[in-house]
Amino acid sequence: MKEQTNYYEWLTGSNTGVSSKTIMMALLGAEYSGHDVPHDWGDFGRCYSMLKQFPELREDLFEVVNVHPYWMPFIDCWIWLESIYEDLLKAMERTDSDGKDAVKLISESLNDQIKTCVNISRYLKGLRYQNAPYHMERKQPINKFV
Repeated sequence: MKEQTNYYEWLTGSNTGVSSKTIMMALLGAEYSGHDVPHDWGDFGRCYSMLKQFPELREDLFEVVNVHPYWMPFIDCWIWLESIYEDLLKAMERTDSDGKDAVKLISESLNDQIKTCVNISRYLKGLRYQNAPYHMERKQPINKFV
């Protein structure tokens, strides 16, 4: 029961986001209507922090794909994304100009990697960006045109 209280406290806390709630609710088997993937390093950071706080959830992270298959690109790259994020956290601790330059480079790199995962995720959900070849309206299934 204590763990459930901790989950509830986290869910009602201030360091949450849609993507981190998506992970938690999927792993707890709870209904949650506002699900999504991380879209930048801030979103990813909230997921990272939640999994650090609840390591028992991180052990089953791959199970998120069973509930939300479009999370697969993130789950497949999770350890790598964590590594980049941890490099970013280390760079943020530095106060010199090299540290600021490192933060800029690492955060841009992490955001680029996350955007790649988002694009793959959207494709898996049957969505395409408006500038994609053979553009289709958002939320229009790809297979409708096949």
